[in-house]
Parts: sequence; structure tokens; C-alpha cells
Amino acid sequence: MSSDRHAETIKPTVRETQARGFRVMKPPRMALAGVMIAALLVGACTGRVNVRGNKPDPDILAEIKEQQYSRAEVEQLIGTPSTVAVFSSETWLYISKTTETWAFLDPEVVEQTVVVVQFNDNDQVASIDTLGVEDGRIVTLNENRTPTLGNDLSAIEQLLNNVGRFNKE
Repeated sequence: MSSDRHAETIKPTVRETQARGFRVMKPPRMALAGVMIAALLVGACTGRVNVRGNKPDPDILAEIKEQQYSRAEVEQLIGTPSTVAVFSSETWLYISKTTETWAFLDPEVVEQTVVVVQFNDNDQVASIDTLGVEDGRIVTLNENRTPTLGNDLSAIEQLLNNVGRFNKE
């Protein structure tokens, strides 16, 4: 009787465990798997940095002096602008924005710059200004809708109104 109890407490061997259909992981493999899973979890939480736009080099911007550089020279030094002012082609805008996104959260603006280069009538640099996030203003959108003339028809009414209006040529 004592030998039967002793046989129940003996752990099965690796071969016996594998014969039953189970896989046995050896301790170094288990540690490696744990480290890999931890690395994946930590790596998933790192932030993603996204840089957009054209940010001119500050050293090159410092080199450009008013009344000494032409429009073509500015384009050659810092590239074409991101956009040109709507009402005046005498103003070039170089816009750049750096955001950082953590996991599933909304992107956070890390840095935003707008370099404004204005030219005079002789195509010479009149002024250079650099604006940052602190210079921006929050604009609220107007949610009002402009009414349109005509009837508000449903899709079915529109289809039924078109019956018979087609020419057979």
C-alpha cells in the first residue's frame, strides 16, 4: 500500500508527458518567451513621432539678410515654400509640425513653426519672421448652415420625378 502512494507522488518524466500529447518547455525557453512578450508589450507603448512640412534650417535662416537676397536665392537656399499667401504672392510660408502619438491616444503637438518670408516690389527679402505654437489662435467653427433654394426631396421623390424625363434618340 505504501508503494502505491509513493508511485502517485512521483512526477511523470518528459517522455511520459509528451506521450500524453503535452509539450514540455524547458526553463531557458520559457524565460526567453517571457522576455520577448515583455519586450513586445513595452515596445507597443512607445510614442510615434511624426514630422510634417518644410522646416528650414535655423542656421541658413540666420544667414538670409533683408534687402540682400532675392526670391530665387531664397528658394535655392531653403527650398520652395509650403504655401504662398492667398492675397499676396509677396509672402511665402514655410509650415512644419511635429506630433507625438502614444498608443491609441490623440496626437500631441510637440513643435509647430511657421516661417514667414516677405518680399518687396524688387523681389528682395523685406522681412523674415518665425512663429510658433504660442503665436497661434484657436478658431471656433461656425456650425450654422446656409439654406439653399429649392425643394428638399427624398431619394425616392427624386427618382420618381425623373421617370419619363429621358429622351429616346
